[in-house]
Amino acid sequence: MTTTTTFRPSRKMAPEHKPRRHLLLQLTVFALPFSYVPHEFGVRNLSVTPAVVALVLLVGARYGALGRRLGAMDTASILLASWIGVRILILGPLEDAAPDILDVVSSVGAVIAGIVMFRLARRHELRPAFKSGLRLSLLFLVAIAGYQSLAGLGRLQALGYTTGFYYFTFEGAFRPFGTFLSPTVFGAYLAMIGVAVTLLHRGWAAWAWFAVTAAGLLMTETRAAWIAAAAALVVVFFHRPGRARMRAVVWLVPAGIVALIFALTNLDLVGTIFDRLSGLLSDATTSRTARLSLWEGVLTVIQQSPIIGFGQTSFVDMLRPVAGDAAAFGHAHENYLQVLYLYGGIGLVLFLIVLVLAYRGIRVTLKQSPDSQFAYAALGGLVAFAVDSLFETTWLSLSVVTLLFLVVGLGYSDKIGYATRDGLIPGGSSLPSHSIGTLSS
Repeated sequence: MTTTTTFRPSRKMAPEHKPRRHLLLQLTVFALPFSYVPHEFGVRNLSVTPAVVALVLLVGARYGALGRRLGAMDTASILLASWIGVRILILGPLEDAAPDILDVVSSVGAVIAGIVMFRLARRHELRPAFKSGLRLSLLFLVAIAGYQSLAGLGRLQALGYTTGFYYFTFEGAFRPFGTFLSPTVFGAYLAMIGVAVTLLHRGWAAWAWFAVTAAGLLMTETRAAWIAAAAALVVVFFHRPGRARMRAVVWLVPAGIVALIFALTNLDLVGTIFDRLSGLLSDATTSRTARLSLWEGVLTVIQQSPIIGFGQTSFVDMLRPVAGDAAAFGHAHENYLQVLYLYGGIGLVLFLIVLVLAYRGIRVTLKQSPDSQFAYAALGGLVAFAVDSLFETTWLSLSVVTLLFLVVGLGYSDKIGYATRDGLIPGGSSLPSHSIGTLSS
């Protein structure tokens, strides 16, 4: 006679753990590029910048963004935000320049919001949520660009996209502006988020996201964004190990064939791209001559206040005597000179220190984990911003500044410690690649 013994567990098995989706965090990432309430909802000229800052601060409090020691990047960023606040709120009134509240929120608040997102993006357990939020945001922005291209200028102006919006090339052609006030800032944001999302994937998935990004960038007709995205991908390519570069070269063959077929079947689009790029070298190109006038003008007037800059003093009034009609643009068409004009040498030095520390922190991560997709995404986003900054003024955009800090945080490490699932590991410790965080497609 055979006796069958049935195993009975003494206690209930613990349910399988499901990772949290962090929907509030994803919603915050999705909300970052909004500068205004879309007019399609019947609301006109309502800025959402204060609401976005408040949302980021709420998320920061919810996830304990301040629960870590300050690192070099945090400290430099806080010093930059503090100096901007001093320049606007304290030194400005002494020069009879009344501070604009919205400008204070978008200037100081942008850096503070960026610091919050930077600190959260370094946490390993939150990175999948950031990845999902960035992907969703990119898809939405490209869809918006497509909608605006199809709707056309007349339809958009009928909806109220008039005062405060700019949507033309220098030659007068309409181009989509997305959720921003101008296509140049929209293009910069697309370049940063598109490069980051592309580099968060491998293989066919990476090429698919690259195609999505390219579609959005082409619709903006923003040359600075094109150059920035291309430069970012090239820099990342040369930062990869030798084997990874060889694999990328192999992938270029089928990609090149697809690109050639696309070009042959879209000759008008290719002609438009060629015309836009060739204008960079033409002395007759209005955008080129205007930028040169603005850059020369800023370097001339800054000699009057090289240390603290001009703050809220009218850019147009200061630049018109030396830059002529180009001063009407109201900004330097270049981030580094814009920061120099606004906050002087002090502000520019702090700004450059933040960028250098960001690159240094990403390099630390790559030394610890050469295959970290998050680190390459951070590097790509940083380079895209740095290169676009040579041609466009995006520092005044809360969305762009906050996104910069966010993508850098995804791949940043410093000597104080690394954010991991289990807490803080001292900077001297060696981390396995998975603790830095790598998500493949």
